[in-house]
Amino acid sequence: MNIIGWILVAIGVIAFLSGLVMAFLEQLKKYQISDLPKNRAIELKDVAETLKQITELLKAFKDLSAGIQWAFLGLACIGVGAYLLQLG
Repeated sequence: MNIIGWILVAIGVIAFLSGLVMAFLEQLKKYQISDLPKNRAIELKDVAETLKQITELLKAFKDLSAGIQWAFLGLACIGVGAYLLQLG
């Protein structure tokens, strides 16, 4: 049981991390944060615009699909694997 538990925990961690990466990259493709010009001082309106784009990114974060599903699958595998490790 210990071997199966460790395998499930390892698969769960990999699935969870890959799900989070997939979800994050999916959101970055939708909302690109613009680069500030390099030859001028940062103004308050530039900071406000950047914060507005980050807010839009976080609002869209709730509408994730495949990445979050992989993350939950990974958490379930970690939970089952940890339970099996506790038994053994």
